[in-house]
Amino acid sequence: MEEYVIWGKPEYSAKKHQVEIPKPGPKEILVKVVAAGLNPKDWKSTKSRDESHALNAGDDVAGFVEAVGSGVSEYKAGDRVAAFHRMGEEHGTYAEFTIVPVSTTFRLPPNVSFEAGAGLPLSSMTAALALYQHLRLPLPTVPGQKDIPILIYGGASAVGAYAL
Repeated sequence: MEEYVIWGKPEYSAKKHQVEIPKPGPKEILVKVVAAGLNPKDWKSTKSRDESHALNAGDDVAGFVEAVGSGVSEYKAGDRVAAFHRMGEEHGTYAEFTIVPVSTTFRLPPNVSFEAGAGLPLSSMTAALALYQHLRLPLPTVPGQKDIPILIYGGASAVGAYAL
């Protein structure tokens, strides 16, 4: 399969090369990539890498389940999904296929495009972590909570939109 790797030294560059299609391990899913998200952390994580340490830094993906590893019963080949790849691990989303954990995978409804689906994982997770872990706001499912005022800068960004 084709895969893109990125490095930042001496200047940002990318290269396409051929690698074997990975096989999913336990609790993992092999996804045929239709769309991959691009996040600031993708290029930032390669800033100090030279070509010998280039990385397929993509982590947001939407596509079709190609195969599942042992212990995966929630999904089957052909399912439309979006998912978040484990940051810093091989088989990132800038490729024809990627490996994702079942725990970060969700079904993509037919009315949601693959492009929109690939924009969901990191930005929605970042917003949720900021609100419910960092700020310790009560989850929206907890009944009877008082309104708590917060200010969200950058509401037009992907993370800001999810926070709103």
